[in-house]
Formats: sequence, structure tokens, C-alpha cells
Amino acid sequence: VAQLLYHAVRGRGLISPTVEEELRLDYFRNAKRNLLLFRELERVLCQLAEEGVGVILLKGSALAEAVYGNAAVRPMCDLDLLVREGDAPTALRALTALGYQSEYGEELQIRDVHANEVMLRKAGLVETLIEIHWQLFWFPYYQRVVPMDWFWWATLPIEVGESTAQILGPEAQVLHLCGHLLHHHGSEGPFRLL
Repeated sequence: VAQLLYHAVRGRGLISPTVEEELRLDYFRNAKRNLLLFRELERVLCQLAEEGVGVILLKGSALAEAVYGNAAVRPMCDLDLLVREGDAPTALRALTALGYQSEYGEELQIRDVHANEVMLRKAGLVETLIEIHWQLFWFPYYQRVVPMDWFWWATLPIEVGESTAQILGPEAQVLHLCGHLLHHHGSEGPFRLL
């Protein structure tokens, strides 16, 4: 939360100048990284649009502007994109054409990967990690009972540079983020799965 804290307190004399300077440096490092990530995201979205693949931005890239209103205050490790399951092979081929690689190599097939996503990476000024999702939830039960069509219906448009995509609407966003918290952090602390 260092970037968010800096954004809230900068120039107000609420913290020591030394701490404020450290927060300022972290804020601008994150701003630089996110600028590069969003520039690459724009490129990816343009390529996917050319292939006819619809995209819903998830987590950091969706929340940075829509919720925080400032991409510099939301740290991002990767770019999470939701595509329809039938479009996943096309999306993977399009990203491979842009220089992304998967740990599964060039023979990547949807059936070979994790139950709902695959990560691809590309070196550059900043290493870009993209997770292509075709389901929002890893747990097979929720993949069966939670209709993905509803999430596609419950979206809002968002612009990323010269490109466009969708983000989840408020209700869908809350459901997805709760599911993500449970899946990725549920076995730790108060969220431990029994």
C-alpha cells in the first residue's frame, strides 16, 4: 500500500520527509512499471481484437483506473485476461506471435494446462507476465455451477490507450475477487480451508 499511502499524504507534512521520499521513489518506480505494462496491454488487446477475441481485464489492470483512479497506486505483478474458453487457443497463438512463451512450449493445448488459466511471459524493459483465464474459478464445482455467461453479461467497457476491453461490473467484481482470495490465499490465516 506504499503507493496509495504516498498518494494520500504527499506534500501534507503528515510524515517525516525521509519516509515521504522513500514512498515517493516507490510510487514513481511503480508508475514507470505500470506505464510499461499498460503499453504492452494495449498492444496485446489490439492483437486479440484483430483475432476477434473478446477480453475482460481482471484484478490489477481492471482495478487500477476503474477503482483507484490512478494506475500508479496499484502494484501489478502480471496482467490477467479472461477470454471465452473457445477463444483460448486463438488467444494463446496470438500472444505467441507477439513473443510470449509458456512453460508448456509451442505445442500448448488447453487440456495441458491448469484447470482455468495459463501463464505466458515475455522479456523486455520489464518482464511481462500474462495469465490467460477461461474460467474465473479453479474449483471444479464452481466451474460447473457458476455460469460464465453471466460474468460476460455483467461487464463495463474500459479504454486502454487506443484499445478497448471490458471489466467486470461491481457485483461480478466482488464475486470474482472473493473467489480469487479464497483460491489463492484461502489456506492461510483466517481464510484457511477446512
